[in-house]
Amino acid sequence: ALAIDRHRPRGERIIAIHNHTGHDHPHTYKHLDYIAARYGVEIVMTRSEKYDDVPDFINKAQYFPASNARGCTTALKIKPFIKWLRDTGYTNRGGLAHIYFGMRAAESVNRATKYADLGDEDVFPYSDVCGIKNGRDLVHVSASLPILSWPTQRVFEFLHGRGDKVNDLYGMGHSRVGCYPCVLAGRVEWEIAVNDPFGRRQIKKFLDSQDRFAAEKNPRKLIKIHETRDVHYLYEHGRFPEEQRRGLDTQGGCGLFCESEPEKTP
Repeated sequence: ALAIDRHRPRGERIIAIHNHTGHDHPHTYKHLDYIAARYGVEIVMTRSEKYDDVPDFINKAQYFPASNARGCTTALKIKPFIKWLRDTGYTNRGGLAHIYFGMRAAESVNRATKYADLGDEDVFPYSDVCGIKNGRDLVHVSASLPILSWPTQRVFEFLHGRGDKVNDLYGMGHSRVGCYPCVLAGRVEWEIAVNDPFGRRQIKKFLDSQDRFAAEKNPRKLIKIHETRDVHYLYEHGRFPEEQRRGLDTQGGCGLFCESEPEKTP
């Protein structure tokens, strides 16, 4: 919406990018259709050529994402997006493309720390934040974080003031939307997801991978969905055990455009 307000009057082309992980809730795809019609913008879907979705990434990579090993974001979002930038010629020379990212400092401590030196109006090379090696050509693509300092309430007030709808997942109680569920999301997000038909199916895929890793005696460290949460109990009862519900309300830092560290192998 900000990009449209600022650039459409100048006749500049606006493209919305959705990094299709194959792990988004159907409500998200429905909302993307709404955005395309509401704003009259083209939405490009980028997809990994190596992995079908998040469960497929976990099975092939043989580990579950963690706060220090967010390879899923790199493989399913960042690399396909960079490939699209290169394929379309936006990395050939400067001035052709500017990226508006929607990350906000209020979303997590990690993001507040990572972007502590940046302001809403700062413009920087995409190569500064993409976390990818061999990305020298990305210096030709500029980027900014126009709502970095916005608190959550301001975002909803801005959209309400425009008469815009929000993703139906917010109405279900979610505070963030994106991968459904994100392995790094908080307790509340998981407890809502397990009681949703789509979320329940996706969690079952995670459990199947975890059980297979255990049966195969996978020697890697990150072979459990979560080190302290009993996801089997969650799947059976629709909530975590009471002793595990305390202190698990914070998010892991992932959203629709989840920032990533360079891919690591645990």
